[in-house]
Amino acid sequence: MTKKKTGRPESFNAEYFSHSVHENDELKVMMMKYKSEGFMAYYRLFECVTKADLHRIELKNEVQKNIFIMNMGVNQEIIDFLFDLLLQTGLMNAEQWEKNQTIYLDKFVKQFKKLWYDRGKSIPDADGKYNDWNPQKDGTNKVSRTGNGYSIVEDSIIEDNTIYEEGDSKDSNPSSIDIPYFKNKYTGLDVQKSFDKYITYAKQPSKESFERWCLKDLNAGRFKKDEEPIKNVYTGSKFKNI
Repeated sequence: MTKKKTGRPESFNAEYFSHSVHENDELKVMMMKYKSEGFMAYYRLFECVTKADLHRIELKNEVQKNIFIMNMGVNQEIIDFLFDLLLQTGLMNAEQWEKNQTIYLDKFVKQFKKLWYDRGKSIPDADGKYNDWNPQKDGTNKVSRTGNGYSIVEDSIIEDNTIYEEGDSKDSNPSSIDIPYFKNKYTGLDVQKSFDKYITYAKQPSKESFERWCLKDLNAGRFKKDEEPIKNVYTGSKFKNI
């Protein structure tokens, strides 16, 4: 009997994150108070959030808390101080922590938008909800999954007041945007680079909003397309430009 091949399992986390060489204020505070342990705790937390499913860490029971402390590798006092610091500076989602005992770092998680887009999904929000643009068997564009003790259900339309405008198409599928069309229309713009940037901001991608995005990039002089180099052909007596 031939065994049925299974596809690659879906991934809901990341394997690495970008590490800036510049120390921010929160890291400086941790290092000033706890020296090397403060440095380790700061970046170990980011590592834990990066590899956590949906980039959320639930600490609702003693088992979850003990595993988290073990993975952090520092004592409870340092972790408590780090949490308080991140909550006061707005880097850690206060509502998720107070209501659900869940760690979610809004600003930090945004760096994974492109990764999730490449998977055909929008980045999970603080509640663990996301859009799944991959074809569904039932013909809808909804995703419903269960993990880590909570349910994830999200409609295909998410309002984005910064990019979306009334009248834009509402399929929310990046693949519906005809990149070759825009490349032919905006020859002075590197459309692919502009699109890669656009998709990290647009929660509800549409051809109309991307059109406006392209015009803004052109007007601002961003993502200018490199001119084609002049080619020379040897004619037998001299080189001739073509």
